[in-house]
Amino acid sequence: GDVGKLQLYMKPQRDFYQKTRNWLKNSCSPTMKMVLEADQHLGRNDLSDMIMEAELSEKQEKMLDVFLSEVADMVV
Repeated sequence: GDVGKLQLYMKPQRDFYQKTRNWLKNSCSPTMKMVLEADQHLGRNDLSDMIMEAELSEKQEKMLDVFLSEVADMVV
């Protein structure tokens, strides 16, 4: 009786991924480039090692899943 409509479909929030990517590009790219250039000069792999050793948070994994999934995969 007094219950409103229930929305069963939500638009995937792909923009969360894009916003995070833009933050990385604008805030971290210069530092990553500096470490990469030092690695190349010193014959090291510090930047690559940092990336490979990083653990994604649950929120980041969900963002990635949403970004990579097709809309058809989300419809039950």
